Amino acid sequence: MGFHYRRNQGNNWSSDEGSSFPYRGQGITFTSLEAAFKAFPDMRYNIDMKQTDPLIEEVSCKLIRQNNMQNKVLAASFTHTNNVAFRKVCPEVTTSADQTETTIFVFVTFAYPGRTVTPEYKAFEVPIQQSGIPVVTQNFVNAAHERSLRVDVWTIDDPRVMKDLVSLGFGAINTERPDPLKQVLGR
Repeated sequence: MGFHYRRNQGNNWSSDEGSSFPYRGQGITFTSLEAAFKAFPDMRYNIDMKQTDPLIEEVSCKLIRQNNMQNKVLAASFTHTNNVAFRKVCPEVTTSADQTETTIFVFVTFAYPGRTVTPEYKAFEVPIQQSGIPVVTQNFVNAAHERSLRVDVWTIDDPRVMKDLVSLGFGAINTERPDPLKQVLGR
């Protein structure tokens, strides 16, 4: 089916600075984005563009268009350069705010109440806090929702924190532990 790349993805991972490689030779593989699009065409995708050199916006956009996934993808990047470049070549795909845009939004909406931000993004993907400063607050969520912006938070694995976040009205909670989240959501 050509679904998985054969390269062992756990080959170089080490939790002890290279003394051991517990996943080496375990056959851990990854799926190409194109294969995922073909196998799961009705799913929604959150694509985090981490690569900066060279930029991958044109390749990503072409792949999204070829598979007619423009309305099912949220393109994200922590890096402002990536988001600007992606929006230029693929304006029909929804993007989330990067760190720079999130900082500006927070500053403008709270330092100058009543002033509006007209963003090019439709969502935030944020941690609960950044450098010890709370990002996820009820005021932040309210300000985003007033502007029809979705708020997703990452990476939350504690069921108590999940429960608190659900009550704030998040679009998504990214987790590495879906079972507790399913319990919090009553599913």
